[in-house]
Parts: sequence; C-alpha cells; structure tokens
Amino acid sequence: MLSGDADICVTVQIPHNFSDARIAGGVIFGGDEGGDLNAFIISPTGKGGVVRIANQKFESPMGPPQPVKGLNAAPGAKNRVRVMVRGSSATFYVNNQPFAATFNGPLPNGAGKVGIIVSSEPSKKDSWKFANFRATGPQ
Repeated sequence: MLSGDADICVTVQIPHNFSDARIAGGVIFGGDEGGDLNAFIISPTGKGGVVRIANQKFESPMGPPQPVKGLNAAPGAKNRVRVMVRGSSATFYVNNQPFAATFNGPLPNGAGKVGIIVSSEPSKKDSWKFANFRATGPQ
C-alpha cells in the first residue's frame, strides 16, 4: 500500500487472441479496501483512458477512451505503462509518450492501493500478461 505521491510502472502485453474490442488492461492508481478504485487502462483498439469504480458504479471521469500516442496495439505487443500520482492528480505515459490530459479528481477515501486490472470478454478468458511491476516514491 502506498500513501501520497507515487510512480507506478508495468509492462502490459496485449492479448494474442480476442474478438471483443471492449477488453482492456492497465494500472490501478488509487484503490481502497471496499473495491472503489481509479485505473488507467489501454485496449487493443489503440485507445485508453481513466476508469473509476465508486460504490459499484463504473465511470469514465476523463470521457470516452481516446487514442494513445505510442501504444503498440498489435496482438502480443508489449507496452510500458507509467502512472505518476501527485496528490489527487495523475499523469499517464505509454512507451514514454504522454497520454492526453492530467487526471485531477478525487481518489476513493483511504485510497492507497495500487495494482493491475483487466477486463475480459464475457465468453472467454483473454491472456493479458504483466511484467516488471514497480511502485515507488516520486523519481
């Protein structure tokens, strides 16, 4: 568990076989014990965005997914995802390219958990792979 500012990095591998473009994987940058969280996600469509789950409701606080500069969306491609949290703001990078705007929003009460998140197709399991997960203080 982290509190305060953090740098979170992980290599995310796009699944090899998928048929539903709504699948996504990414980094939780503010989660709590009750299941509320904020996460930065990428998808095989070449888009990404921030999702929030609060009180069992799914939200997109930065709007619909946007194209991600630098994202390699090819099946099996590996992408380095970085989230830099400073207070209640977060900035995002994919393969060292900045993503869209900075997230400025509330974190869930008691948020300090970080991790990975995926969504798979309803009819099958997608093989998202993650490597080199690292969560540290600001660099």
